[in-house]
Amino acid sequence: MNVVSKEFLKNMQNLINNRTEENTKIFEDCLKNEKFLCPVVLLNDDAEKKINDENTSVVSLQDASGEWFFVIFTDYDKFNVFIKDNPFVDAKIGFLELQYLLTHINKEAKGIVLNIKDEALLLPREAILDIK
Repeated sequence: MNVVSKEFLKNMQNLINNRTEENTKIFEDCLKNEKFLCPVVLLNDDAEKKINDENTSVVSLQDASGEWFFVIFTDYDKFNVFIKDNPFVDAKIGFLELQYLLTHINKEAKGIVLNIKDEALLLPREAILDIK
C-alpha cells in the first residue's frame, strides 16, 4: 500500500529515467507535499514514532566506502521487505523531517535513499537542504 500519491510515483520514475532540470524541479515540488515511511527503533516504552523523540533511534545505513545514508520508503510493501525480522517500526515523515534528518540526526550523512533496492533514488544531502 502506497503512502505517497500516484503523481509522486510518476514524477519519481520520470526522474529516475531522465534526470533533467525540469524533471528535477517537478520532483522537488512534489516531494514537499508527501509523507514517507522512515524506519526507526523504539528504545523504550515511552518512545513515539517520531524522528525527533529522544527515545527513538532513526535507522541509517553505511555504504562500502563508509558514507552514511538514511532510508525512506513510499509504500508498506517495500518497507516490510526492508525491515524483515528487525525491530524497526515506521515513522511517517514529511519534507521538513527529511531536512531534520540531515541537520540534526546525522550532520555527516551524504543523503537519503528513497526505496532502497527497487528503483532506488538517491537524494543527495545538498539537494534536500537546498529545497525551499
